[in-house]
Amino acid sequence: MDKTLKEKLIDSTFQGINKIIENTYKNHPDEKSYSVCRLQEGYDDYLKITFKEREINYDEFNFAWKGDPDLKIDFYELGDIKRDEFIKEIIPEIKSKFKEVFFKYEDSFVFRYKLLLIIEFEEENDLLEDIIYREELYFENKKRKEKLKSKMENYIKEVILEEKKAMKDEANKKLLIKESKNFDKYEKETILYSIWGDKWKKFLV
Repeated sequence: MDKTLKEKLIDSTFQGINKIIENTYKNHPDEKSYSVCRLQEGYDDYLKITFKEREINYDEFNFAWKGDPDLKIDFYELGDIKRDEFIKEIIPEIKSKFKEVFFKYEDSFVFRYKLLLIIEFEEENDLLEDIIYREELYFENKKRKEKLKSKMENYIKEVILEEKKAMKDEANKKLLIKESKNFDKYEKETILYSIWGDKWKKFLV
């Protein structure tokens, strides 16, 4: 694969990623992890990047009904890149560089402690048929995960078991239930089922 073309594609891809991050900061000015809700440590845990029809499209949400991408970048030379070249030379670069970006923002609210990055590439060919390649890359910050787990346990203790603090809104309730599903069976039992009882039942309604 041509070195100049490869570098241009990688640079354009991460220009888009940086734009997504920039927009998140603009949409949530002056926020920090856990500053809005006690259990909300970040926002983005999903990003899909699609390379097709001489464009790079970015989707931040996994909605089947979603129409236009959240961001689009024109890349006219995409038609010159073959599927095998993309898999061999572009995917490893994206994986390596995105990992750096993900952990660079570990003290920020931009990303959550985990993120699923989906990459799709559709090759143009002479048969007018698209050859689609898809790869899913998972990133996780274990330190942030443990911090969230600790905050969840403290929240359960203060709000549900000891009733020292009131539940201010539905946001924390929904986040607690949602986040518990993201931990493995043992961790979930530690957080939730080990404290099952009347106080917990009223929380679930």
